[in-house]
Amino acid sequence: MKLDPLGEAIRIFMEIKQEVGPNEELGSELRTRARQIPELIEELGLIPALSFCFAKAKENKSYELYVKAMLRYLKDLQVITKDPNDAFSNPDGILNEIHPKSTIIVQLLRPFLIEFKRLCEATWRARSG
Repeated sequence: MKLDPLGEAIRIFMEIKQEVGPNEELGSELRTRARQIPELIEELGLIPALSFCFAKAKENKSYELYVKAMLRYLKDLQVITKDPNDAFSNPDGILNEIHPKSTIIVQLLRPFLIEFKRLCEATWRARSG
C-alpha cells in the first residue's frame, strides 16, 4: 500500500494532538521527542531507539505518544500487523515484527517523522529550562 507520508503525518498528528489535549507541558515534551528520537534512530538504529522509548514510556507519556505515532503510520503502511495500542503491553512482539525489516522501515519512516516534527514545532513551544 502506498501512502502519502506528509498527509499521514498530518492525520496522525491530529489524532495525537487530541490525546495531548490542553496539556501544554505534554505537548512541549512531545515536541522534544519529535526532535530527539529521529536522531537517536540514525545514531543507534531503529530497534535500540524503540527499546529505549518503550522503557521511557513507562515514566513519560510523551515517549508513548511518539511511539504510537510511528506505529500507527507503520500499521497504516501494512508494515506491521500488531495494534499500536497494544504495543506497550507487548513491546517485544512489536520489536520482533519490526526487526527483520528495520532498514527499510527507517527509510519509510524518515519523511513521516520529519513532517511530524515540523507539526510539533509549529504547535508547541520548546520546553523552558
